[in-house]
Amino acid sequence: TADYALAMITAGQRLYYDSENPSKGSGNLYYNGTTAQGLKPQQLKYAVKLSKILEAIESEYASVTFADNSFFNPSQANDLDELYMWLHRKNDTVEITAGDNQVVGGFNPSENATSLVLKVQSDNEGVMIDESTRTADVLTFETVAASEDFEYDIAILRDTGSGYQAYQSQIGNFGDTTMTILDPLVDGYKYKAYIRTYESNASFTTMSWKCSYSGATSGQDSFSVSSKSFTKSYYFNVSENIPEIKVIDFLSGLFKMFNLVAYVNDDGEIVTQTLDEFYRKGGRYDISQYIDVSKSSVDSALPFKEIFFKYKDTKTILAEQHYQEISTVEWGGLEYTSDTDLSGDIYKVEPPFHHAKYEKLLDVSNTNFSTNVQVGYFVTDNEEAYLGDPLIFYIVPQATAIQIGYTKDGNLINSPISVGTNVNMPSNSKSFNAATSEENINFNAELNEFTGTAFEDTLFKRYYEKYIVSVFNRRNRLTKVTAYLPVKILREIELNDTITINGRNYIINSMQVDINSGKTEFELLNKYNVNAIWEQVEDTWSSITDNWIDV
Repeated sequence: TADYALAMITAGQRLYYDSENPSKGSGNLYYNGTTAQGLKPQQLKYAVKLSKILEAIESEYASVTFADNSFFNPSQANDLDELYMWLHRKNDTVEITAGDNQVVGGFNPSENATSLVLKVQSDNEGVMIDESTRTADVLTFETVAASEDFEYDIAILRDTGSGYQAYQSQIGNFGDTTMTILDPLVDGYKYKAYIRTYESNASFTTMSWKCSYSGATSGQDSFSVSSKSFTKSYYFNVSENIPEIKVIDFLSGLFKMFNLVAYVNDDGEIVTQTLDEFYRKGGRYDISQYIDVSKSSVDSALPFKEIFFKYKDTKTILAEQHYQEISTVEWGGLEYTSDTDLSGDIYKVEPPFHHAKYEKLLDVSNTNFSTNVQVGYFVTDNEEAYLGDPLIFYIVPQATAIQIGYTKDGNLINSPISVGTNVNMPSNSKSFNAATSEENINFNAELNEFTGTAFEDTLFKRYYEKYIVSVFNRRNRLTKVTAYLPVKILREIELNDTITINGRNYIINSMQVDINSGKTEFELLNKYNVNAIWEQVEDTWSSITDNWIDV
């Protein structure tokens, strides 16, 4: 997939598949060659990779540089290079802009006469006001469209770029004789007509210049050409469609999703790492001899009894229904507690993003048939267009098992997406194949929308579990000690280092240093990782064969 891509998420149209009950104007993707039903392409909006947004932040702010080989600028692809943000800034359908100007050329010089007010330019691509004894009142450009309707803009401009106003979003024939004059018509001014297209090619049977004039004489002169065609061309403006979110909120949201830490290196670059990686790269210091044994205390590891992982926004229809009808926790969310009877508050990890639930379409008339198509529907549970917070998701190209019909301006397009075509489908998992990857952006191991099976490799498992399980362990404690450290250790010690005191290992929860005296106040957590024990058990078990005699 590219840095920018379309996925099957609609901004307001309900998509479904019913092979036996066609319905004109509906979102029924079933293609029967006659019924004007199916996807309305203007419902689809582009998405941009998160990595491109980070590049834009670096480009915009000279003081921000993300260090190489860290999470925001990895040497190999990670989640940030796979995930997209949906470019959804306004409710409902997409807004697109017509493409570049395509000049209308081909006027025949032999039609020019010295008496005409309009004179064809030598480059055959426009007209020139040529008769100073007359005053040109109105300059117009008329079109006669071919049989198929299409959308286009007309612009008449001087060679200086000024001229007549552009007429936007025309359909079919155009022959307006009251075009607003933005630039007075005088002898020698050169003009060209341009067509700007949208999602379809534009074809015309006739295109004509006309000029009404008065003065010494009066009348109307014109030129015509026939059979002109222009290729489709339009823009989707990324900056005008990117969701409204502050840069700091976007970055903090990524920190919450992936449990990141950051620090500035010696080159002034921002290093971003997962918490597990941060601790893995730490050193080890035995400070037993520097401890003030008269000052220490031991408390429970955390002042929280529970941690709640959830996205800020899960208000689109399927995610909301999941919360109302299936679970006591929002879609993708997780309430983590341990068997230890802890007191305290509930701590929330809440990225400021929307988290949608998607739908794999079955045939309404034959639920045993799967379309292999997964879609998103960005509306409320009342099926009203929804804006919400920025949507983060994966795009999985997937071969369809059906022809997908679509419409334009209420008409069926007789070129459906073919069976077996790869279509970009929205997903909360990196793959639909568990054998390839179960990585997903749920915090909880939810049933995968495409497969119907639980994908276990959640954000919690990948980025939080080792640390959270450790600090919630019933044997873990928060130890507060005071040490008087020598200058050598003070200059080198970092927050990801392991501290050893009398044979016990700790990780640093916090430390406060008086640089003059070397006095350091530590908050330390037991370095106890239950996952490491299970990894040893699993390694041992995997080396045992299925032959019980060998055991």
